[in-house]
Amino acid sequence: SAEGADIQARFVQVDRGLAALRSVASSPWLIAGAGALFLALGPVRALRWAGRGLVGLTLARRALRLLNVGRADPP
Repeated sequence: SAEGADIQARFVQVDRGLAALRSVASSPWLIAGAGALFLALGPVRALRWAGRGLVGLTLARRALRLLNVGRADPP
């Protein structure tokens, strides 16, 4: 059952990643902005900045989750 829990945890991570991709792909402004950034900076620099932005977004979400920001029920 421990192996099943590990596999399930990985599937949960994949599902979250796919949900994030779907939300990004549903925003035409975000896609247009990413295309403009890609053209303005070049492919290597644009991907580097995108990676940094993803790390920053992940850190911000974790920090907000730790601080219980945006939850209706206080701990």
